[in-house]
Amino acid sequence: MKKQFVTWGALLALLSTATPALAQSNQVIGGGFAIGSQTFDQAGSENTGGDNYSLDSYYRYMTDDNFGIEAGIFGGQGGVVSVFSNLLTSEGDAKDFAYAGIRTAAYAQVHASESNLFYAKLGLSANRLTYNRIINKQEIDEHHSGVDFYGAAGWEYQFDNGLGVNLEYQYVPVQKLTVKNVFFGLNYRF
Repeated sequence: MKKQFVTWGALLALLSTATPALAQSNQVIGGGFAIGSQTFDQAGSENTGGDNYSLDSYYRYMTDDNFGIEAGIFGGQGGVVSVFSNLLTSEGDAKDFAYAGIRTAAYAQVHASESNLFYAKLGLSANRLTYNRIINKQEIDEHHSGVDFYGAAGWEYQFDNGLGVNLEYQYVPVQKLTVKNVFFGLNYRF
C-alpha cells in the first residue's frame, strides 16, 4: 500500500508542471490517505475494531461539468489504537483486520466558486476482508469476500495547473466491517 501511495504522489508531482490548459480536461487521476474508525459486527452485536488507515487510488471520467464515473482501488488495516486493543482480545474475538477491493461510483459535483467545489460519490465495491479470530487459544484466519455499498462526500480545491486537493468523508462497509474515514487526497486533471 505504501508503494501505491508513493507512486501516485510522484506521478502527481510530475504532472503538476503541465500547462494550465490541461486543467479543463474531463479525465482525473487521484489518490490519498485516510484515517478513521472501524466497527466489526460480531454475532449480531457491534464491537469496535478500533482505528484504521487506508489508501485509495482512482480514475474519474467527467461526462459533463457536474457528473462523472469513477473507478478505483482501496485497501486498509487497523491503526495504532487497534494494535493495543488486539492485546486485549478474548476467546472468539476478531482482530488484525485488513481489507482491500475495487470500486466504481457515480460522481456529482457542485462548484461553490471557480476553484472550490463540493462533491458526492455513490457506488459499489467488490472487496475482501481478512482477520484473525481466537479459538481455543489459537489464531484462526478468516476471509470474507463480496460486494458492498461505497459512499463519500467532500470538498475540493482546484488549482490552475490541473492539481486539486480534497478532503472527504468515506462510508465503506466491507462485509462484517464498517469503515468510516476522513480522506486527504491529491488529484490531477489531464
